[in-house]
Amino acid sequence: MLSIMETSGFSGRRLRTLRHQRSLSVAELARAVEKTESAIYRLEAENRAQPRADTIEALARALDVSADELLGLEEPEPREADPGLVEVPLLGHVAAGSGAIADGHVEDVISTRLTDIPTSPDHVYWLRAEGDSMRDAGILDGSLVLIARGQDPGDGDIAVVLIDGEEAVIKRVYREQDGICLVSANNDYRPIHVGGNVRIIGKVVLIETRLP
Repeated sequence: MLSIMETSGFSGRRLRTLRHQRSLSVAELARAVEKTESAIYRLEAENRAQPRADTIEALARALDVSADELLGLEEPEPREADPGLVEVPLLGHVAAGSGAIADGHVEDVISTRLTDIPTSPDHVYWLRAEGDSMRDAGILDGSLVLIARGQDPGDGDIAVVLIDGEEAVIKRVYREQDGICLVSANNDYRPIHVGGNVRIIGKVVLIETRLP
Protein backbone atom coordinates (compact mmCIF):
# COMPACT_ATOMS: atom_id res chain seq x y z
CA MET A 1 0.00 0.00 0.00
CA LEU A 2 1.27 3.48 -0.86
CA SER A 3 2.07 5.87 1.96
CA ILE A 4 0.64 9.39 2.29
CA MET A 5 4.08 10.77 1.41
CA GLU A 6 4.20 8.65 -1.75
CA THR A 7 0.78 9.84 -2.95
CA SER A 8 1.73 13.53 -2.70
CA GLY A 9 2.88 13.55 -6.33
CA PHE A 10 -0.64 12.92 -7.65
CA SER A 11 -1.66 15.26 -10.48
CA GLY A 12 -5.17 15.68 -11.80
CA ARG A 13 -3.74 16.83 -15.12
CA ARG A 14 -1.73 13.61 -15.44
CA LEU A 15 -4.81 11.53 -14.63
CA ARG A 16 -6.82 13.34 -17.31
CA THR A 17 -4.03 12.90 -19.88
CA LEU A 18 -3.75 9.15 -19.19
CA ARG A 19 -7.53 8.79 -19.38
CA HIS A 20 -7.63 10.51 -22.77
CA GLN A 21 -4.70 8.45 -24.05
CA ARG A 22 -6.63 5.30 -23.25
CA SER A 23 -9.81 6.61 -24.87
CA LEU A 24 -11.74 6.33 -21.62
CA SER A 25 -14.66 8.60 -20.83
CA VAL A 26 -15.19 9.89 -17.31
CA ALA A 27 -18.16 7.53 -16.98
CA GLU A 28 -16.08 4.52 -18.05
CA LEU A 29 -13.27 5.30 -15.62
CA ALA A 30 -15.78 5.95 -12.82
CA ARG A 31 -17.36 2.53 -13.35
CA ALA A 32 -13.96 0.84 -13.44
CA VAL A 33 -12.93 2.23 -10.05
CA GLU A 34 -16.45 2.18 -8.53
CA LYS A 35 -16.58 5.94 -8.07
CA THR A 36 -19.08 8.57 -9.18
CA GLU A 37 -18.43 10.71 -12.24
CA SER A 38 -18.34 13.74 -9.92
CA ALA A 39 -15.51 12.09 -7.97
CA ILE A 40 -13.47 11.63 -11.16
CA TYR A 41 -14.01 15.26 -12.19
CA ARG A 42 -12.87 16.36 -8.73
CA LEU A 43 -9.75 14.19 -9.00
CA GLU A 44 -8.93 15.70 -12.40
CA ALA A 45 -9.33 19.26 -11.17
CA GLU A 46 -6.22 21.10 -10.05
CA ASN A 47 -5.53 22.14 -6.44
CA ARG A 48 -7.65 19.41 -4.88
CA ALA A 49 -6.93 17.19 -1.87
CA GLN A 50 -4.78 14.14 -2.54
CA PRO A 51 -6.72 10.90 -3.12
CA ARG A 52 -6.30 7.93 -0.83
CA ALA A 53 -3.69 5.31 -1.63
CA ASP A 54 -6.31 2.66 -2.48
CA THR A 55 -7.96 5.08 -4.92
CA ILE A 56 -4.65 5.71 -6.68
CA GLU A 57 -4.02 1.98 -6.98
CA ALA A 58 -7.53 1.41 -8.40
CA LEU A 59 -7.03 4.22 -10.92
CA ALA A 60 -3.66 2.79 -11.95
CA ARG A 61 -5.22 -0.64 -12.58
CA ALA A 62 -8.04 0.87 -14.64
CA LEU A 63 -5.54 2.87 -16.71
CA ASP A 64 -3.18 -0.09 -17.07
CA VAL A 65 -0.21 1.75 -15.56
CA SER A 66 1.73 1.32 -12.35
CA ALA A 67 0.95 3.54 -9.36
CA ASP A 68 4.41 5.10 -9.79
CA GLU A 69 3.59 5.96 -13.41
CA LEU A 70 0.30 7.54 -12.35
CA LEU A 71 2.14 9.57 -9.70
CA GLY A 72 4.82 10.68 -12.14
CA LEU A 73 7.58 8.86 -10.25
CA GLU A 74 8.53 6.96 -13.40
CA GLU A 75 7.81 7.34 -17.09
CA PRO A 76 5.05 5.16 -18.57
CA GLU A 77 6.23 2.47 -20.95
CA PRO A 78 6.01 3.55 -24.63
CA ARG A 79 2.78 2.42 -26.27
CA GLU A 80 1.73 2.17 -29.86
CA ALA A 81 -0.07 5.35 -30.82
CA ASP A 82 -3.84 5.08 -31.11
CA PRO A 83 -4.71 6.14 -34.68
CA GLY A 84 -8.10 7.29 -33.46
CA LEU A 85 -6.62 9.97 -31.19
CA VAL A 86 -4.96 13.29 -31.92
CA GLU A 87 -3.23 15.74 -29.57
CA VAL A 88 -5.19 19.02 -29.38
CA PRO A 89 -3.82 22.08 -27.55
CA LEU A 90 -5.55 23.67 -24.56
CA LEU A 91 -5.19 27.43 -25.03
CA GLY A 92 -5.99 29.02 -21.70
CA HIS A 93 -9.46 30.25 -20.83
CA VAL A 94 -12.48 32.12 -22.16
CA ALA A 95 -15.35 33.65 -20.24
CA ALA A 96 -18.76 32.08 -19.84
CA GLY A 97 -19.70 35.09 -17.74
CA SER A 98 -18.99 38.78 -18.01
CA GLY A 99 -16.19 38.48 -20.57
CA ALA A 100 -12.44 37.92 -20.64
CA ILE A 101 -9.68 37.53 -23.18
CA ALA A 102 -8.57 33.98 -23.91
CA ASP A 103 -4.89 33.34 -23.25
CA GLY A 104 -2.79 32.56 -26.30
CA HIS A 105 -0.24 30.17 -24.80
CA VAL A 106 -0.51 26.39 -24.84
CA GLU A 107 -1.45 25.34 -21.32
CA ASP A 108 -1.68 21.63 -22.03
CA VAL A 109 -2.39 19.12 -24.80
CA ILE A 110 -5.39 16.80 -24.64
CA SER A 111 -5.73 13.52 -26.50
CA THR A 112 -9.00 13.86 -28.41
CA ARG A 113 -10.94 11.30 -30.43
CA LEU A 114 -10.94 12.06 -34.15
CA THR A 115 -14.64 11.18 -34.24
CA ASP A 116 -15.28 14.20 -31.98
CA ILE A 117 -13.60 16.58 -34.44
CA PRO A 118 -15.83 17.75 -37.34
CA THR A 119 -13.00 19.44 -39.23
CA SER A 120 -9.24 19.18 -39.67
CA PRO A 121 -7.45 18.57 -36.33
CA ASP A 122 -5.28 21.59 -37.20
CA HIS A 123 -8.37 23.80 -36.93
CA VAL A 124 -9.48 22.90 -33.40
CA TYR A 125 -8.31 23.69 -29.89
CA TRP A 126 -9.61 23.44 -26.35
CA LEU A 127 -10.46 26.36 -24.07
CA ARG A 128 -11.31 26.34 -20.37
CA ALA A 129 -14.59 28.09 -19.54
CA GLU A 130 -14.81 30.56 -16.67
CA GLY A 131 -18.06 31.74 -15.15
CA ASP A 132 -21.60 30.39 -15.01
CA SER A 133 -23.51 32.15 -17.80
CA MET A 134 -23.71 28.93 -19.87
CA ARG A 135 -24.45 26.51 -17.04
CA ASP A 136 -27.83 25.35 -18.41
CA ALA A 137 -26.03 24.24 -21.58
CA GLY A 138 -23.72 22.07 -19.50
CA ILE A 139 -20.79 24.52 -19.52
CA LEU A 140 -19.78 25.09 -15.91
CA ASP A 141 -16.91 27.06 -14.44
CA GLY A 142 -13.85 24.96 -15.36
CA SER A 143 -15.49 23.03 -18.22
CA LEU A 144 -13.41 22.35 -21.31
CA VAL A 145 -14.89 23.34 -24.67
CA LEU A 146 -13.56 22.21 -28.05
CA ILE A 147 -13.54 25.06 -30.58
CA ALA A 148 -13.62 24.57 -34.36
CA ARG A 149 -12.11 27.61 -36.05
CA GLY A 150 -13.84 28.81 -39.20
CA GLN A 151 -17.04 26.85 -38.60
CA ASP A 152 -20.03 29.14 -39.04
CA PRO A 153 -22.56 28.57 -36.23
CA GLY A 154 -26.25 28.39 -37.04
CA ASP A 155 -28.84 30.26 -35.03
CA GLY A 156 -28.82 28.91 -31.47
CA ASP A 157 -25.42 27.24 -31.79
CA ILE A 158 -22.80 27.95 -29.13
CA ALA A 159 -19.71 29.83 -30.23
CA VAL A 160 -16.77 31.85 -28.96
CA VAL A 161 -17.26 35.46 -30.00
CA LEU A 162 -14.79 38.35 -29.82
CA ILE A 163 -16.36 41.73 -29.05
CA ASP A 164 -14.51 44.98 -29.81
CA GLY A 165 -11.32 43.05 -30.43
CA GLU A 166 -10.72 42.19 -26.79
CA GLU A 167 -13.72 40.65 -24.97
CA ALA A 168 -14.12 36.95 -25.74
CA VAL A 169 -17.28 35.19 -24.57
CA ILE A 170 -19.05 31.86 -24.99
CA LYS A 171 -22.70 32.38 -25.96
CA ARG A 172 -25.51 31.11 -28.14
CA VAL A 173 -25.48 33.09 -31.38
CA TYR A 174 -28.56 34.52 -33.12
CA ARG A 175 -28.24 36.75 -36.18
CA GLU A 176 -30.18 39.99 -36.36
CA GLN A 177 -30.67 42.51 -39.16
CA ASP A 178 -28.12 44.92 -37.70
CA GLY A 179 -25.75 42.52 -35.92
CA ILE A 180 -25.96 39.47 -33.69
CA CYS A 181 -27.58 38.66 -30.37
CA LEU A 182 -25.51 36.69 -27.85
CA VAL A 183 -27.66 34.71 -25.44
CA SER A 184 -26.56 33.03 -22.21
CA ALA A 185 -27.84 29.72 -20.90
CA ASN A 186 -28.55 31.26 -17.53
CA ASN A 187 -31.51 33.55 -16.83
CA ASP A 188 -29.36 35.72 -14.56
CA TYR A 189 -27.69 37.17 -17.67
CA ARG A 190 -29.41 39.40 -20.21
CA PRO A 191 -28.93 38.95 -23.97
CA ILE A 192 -26.17 41.03 -25.54
CA HIS A 193 -27.04 42.81 -28.79
CA VAL A 194 -23.88 43.53 -30.75
CA GLY A 195 -23.34 45.38 -33.99
CA GLY A 196 -20.16 46.54 -35.60
CA ASN A 197 -16.88 45.21 -34.25
CA VAL A 198 -17.70 41.59 -33.52
CA ARG A 199 -16.05 38.41 -34.80
CA ILE A 200 -17.04 34.77 -34.40
CA ILE A 201 -13.83 32.93 -33.49
CA GLY A 202 -15.22 29.43 -33.71
CA LYS A 203 -18.06 27.07 -32.96
CA VAL A 204 -18.20 24.95 -29.81
CA VAL A 205 -18.32 21.34 -31.02
CA LEU A 206 -17.68 19.42 -27.79
CA ILE A 207 -18.08 20.09 -24.08
CA GLU A 208 -16.29 18.25 -21.31
CA THR A 209 -18.00 19.35 -18.14
CA ARG A 210 -16.31 19.33 -14.76
CA LEU A 211 -18.84 18.78 -12.01
CA PRO A 212 -18.26 20.64 -8.74
